[in-house]
Amino acid sequence: MRVRDMQSRQGVVHFRVRGKRDKIRFVPVHAMAQRLIEEYLAVAGHGADGNGADLWLRLQATYDAWEATRRLASELTAIPTLRED
Repeated sequence: MRVRDMQSRQGVVHFRVRGKRDKIRFVPVHAMAQRLIEEYLAVAGHGADGNGADLWLRLQATYDAWEATRRLASELTAIPTLRED
């Protein structure tokens, strides 16, 4: 997937995806996802020209690290603490 695959159609942002038998499909992008992707591209210095799998792999790795941290924090808070009386 490339940045140029994110397109606006009739005022709605879509991902242009190549499916089975090379059929082109347009999948709508949620407004929050669009905002986060655009923020990530700006911070990563890619702007509108960022392309390639490495961009999306870094985005996925960042999300995976965030999700792991969130889950670990949730599990740690469930562990009872020892108290000295």
